Amino acid sequence: MGKTQRDIIVQPEDCKMMDLMVKAGFSKLHPGGRYSTEKLLDFLKIDQSKRIIDIGCGPGETTIYIAKKYGCHVTGVDIMPEMIRKAKENAVKHKVSHLTKFEIVDVMTPFYSEHLFDIAIIQAVLIFGDKQRMLNFAHSALKDNGLIGAIELTWRNDPPHFIKETFSRELAKPLINVGTKGDWISSIDEAGFKKASCDEILPMNISSFIKMWVGEKWRNKINIVYKCLANREVLQRMVTIINLFKKYPDYLKYGFYLAQK
Repeated sequence: MGKTQRDIIVQPEDCKMMDLMVKAGFSKLHPGGRYSTEKLLDFLKIDQSKRIIDIGCGPGETTIYIAKKYGCHVTGVDIMPEMIRKAKENAVKHKVSHLTKFEIVDVMTPFYSEHLFDIAIIQAVLIFGDKQRMLNFAHSALKDNGLIGAIELTWRNDPPHFIKETFSRELAKPLINVGTKGDWISSIDEAGFKKASCDEILPMNISSFIKMWVGEKWRNKINIVYKCLANREVLQRMVTIINLFKKYPDYLKYGFYLAQK
């Protein structure tokens, strides 16, 4: 399927937080990094028999990790051709090409295939576009009684407008598309899922970045520290984010959302 940029509400490059993580050298670009991914996978109770779709897979980090850890078949889909190219290269590098498949797919259109999945995974992707259409895509990709597991940024209650504007300006434009826990559950329900729940909500603050750093490989940990100290732009942005969380603590979180088709 072709890339339809008109359907993307906010471009990834408009996300200051993601841009900072890329420039700092992080390999995992979603809240909590490897820590949150492992927690989500534990919630989903994956085993070797499951067929999984990783929606918005990027360069395939999670897709490959699941294939290696569980030995199951995983399909990664993304709208960006460059991400799919990198994902295929990474699968070869990690020797899981036989367990993985990567496709360029517009996830804001219905899924059409006779091969449906047991589990759909979405990590900090829904805020970049029409979340309802992406949830509809996930629903159409799953078998009956299949599970969806999502990690998404979440507001505590409904913050004042100036808080949303401040975080959107200083941290990430996609925050205009973030909802409260109740908003996310309602969106999941509207897509036709049942038993939607938020199993845990964790604070999105400087400790979240520390957890992301801890989840990186040792060589990359050292590289990230070096870039944060040596690159003036990276250091200034990091200081800005730390000050933002200090000034407005406990507003922004990230949640683990589960539901069944």
